[in-house]
Amino acid sequence: MTPPAAPQPTRRAFTLIELMVAVIITAAVAGGCVIALSQSMDARTRSHARQQARSRAETAAGVMARDIANAIRSGDMFDAQVFITDLTVDGSARDEILLFSRSDRRVRSATNEPESGEYEVQYRVVGRVERDESGVGRGNAFSLWRRMDPVPDEWFDSGGVATAIGDGVVELSISAFDGEGWYSSWNSDQDGYPHAIRIDLRARDETGRYTADTRRVIALDRTPPPYATAVESEQGPVDAGGAS
Repeated sequence: MTPPAAPQPTRRAFTLIELMVAVIITAAVAGGCVIALSQSMDARTRSHARQQARSRAETAAGVMARDIANAIRSGDMFDAQVFITDLTVDGSARDEILLFSRSDRRVRSATNEPESGEYEVQYRVVGRVERDESGVGRGNAFSLWRRMDPVPDEWFDSGGVATAIGDGVVELSISAFDGEGWYSSWNSDQDGYPHAIRIDLRARDETGRYTADTRRVIALDRTPPPYATAVESEQGPVDAGGAS
């Protein structure tokens, strides 16, 4: 006689409520992971944008500071020009500076024409309209441009080679120090050589959402007094006719 089969244990299935709870928990965990990942990506994007704006500002200010620090010192103010123009465009500072500076880097690398190492150097912020592939304008883009003329001449604001050296630079404020106060405009033909020049520069990232500011103060030491001042100090004031 065959013994009876042992009873099989019954398997308890998940109820509908348990499945719904599991789905809800899984969805909540997945949603939390997506939010955390999205926030992490946004934070990384913001950090990169801020770093890009900071890098643009520091790079542009560094190039300007180098040229100003290498400004030509001379008692003859015809050979040592410093002009600062105070400009405001649409509420933003767009100052310009023109000076004579020394550099060991050639400007016209594609030619064999000699260069003396003394240059007219001019900085200004220039805006242009960005367009997409279809030609539709997407907004204004700004850059800091440097113009260098390897032949300083009486036409100070023309000639030479212009290059964009600071993408995203939207504001530039320049001041000169005479030993007592700061001035937003300067003309070395009338004011002589300043003791220092201050640069306040603002740049933004490629998206235009974030900006960064930087400041440089460049001392202009080792500057001889203008020859005219030396002559006047020895001979007294000179009138318009040249007689002392």
